[in-house]
Amino acid sequence: MEYPPFPSPNGYGILLQAADNTKKLDKDVKAMSRGALVAYVSSHEEALKIARSAFEFDSRVILDGESEFTDRQTEELDGFGRLGTLFTAQALLAESKVQVNVAFDAYIELIKIATVVSRGGVAENLNAGSALNEKGCLGVESLIRKLSKDSIRAAIEKIGEINQQRPGPDELREWGLFLDQTLHEGRMATLDQGQLDEKRRDLDVAIESAIMQLKRLRVVLVRLALRSFEFQNGKQPESLSLLIPEYLPHIPTEPSTGALFTLADLE
Repeated sequence: MEYPPFPSPNGYGILLQAADNTKKLDKDVKAMSRGALVAYVSSHEEALKIARSAFEFDSRVILDGESEFTDRQTEELDGFGRLGTLFTAQALLAESKVQVNVAFDAYIELIKIATVVSRGGVAENLNAGSALNEKGCLGVESLIRKLSKDSIRAAIEKIGEINQQRPGPDELREWGLFLDQTLHEGRMATLDQGQLDEKRRDLDVAIESAIMQLKRLRVVLVRLALRSFEFQNGKQPESLSLLIPEYLPHIPTEPSTGALFTLADLE
């Protein structure tokens, strides 16, 4: 396996531009008043616009050939964290105005940021993406019962598209082997065996976390489909097979095992 070429334009680079247009928030975004949220979001309209343009392109993390995770890369992840806070603020502001669809879209965009931040990255990138994905999924789940019938249908399409774009478990594990055998050998040449083993363990843990977050995303997808079924039939289905093909094209698989999801997996 060779290191894949960077896409052009690279969504990752565009998202970096958006992050450069954000300011650090010194308070918990969830504790902010509506007025404070309005001021914060309004002052970051340019960052929001740039970030949304990044989602239109393929993306890949830009890695350095250094022996450690560099200061530049640390700053990049800090910037993506600020972007995550910004989109969370927009969602919370929309919820305060009872603009459920706007809030939902902001949480979806948070999940999209997670994809951009992690694709083609090392352990630190994967961990950052997992954290952002979890926040986005929690936000989406909090709104499922507030969305209209038509909005639920649209939500299924949006989450389904993200699920198709996410690397699967085989691709993630293959990427981990590639990093270990090639890129890490160059990047980690100055480390002793104990340090190398620790780095490899960190990568393995990050990859398994990313796989679990893929499951998290698929759980959200199935829950949206269940809600859509409920709208149509007035009750939940007795089996996920009843969702096919009207609500989902197929039953998603549990990424770590490859088994089809069941209702028990959603408990």
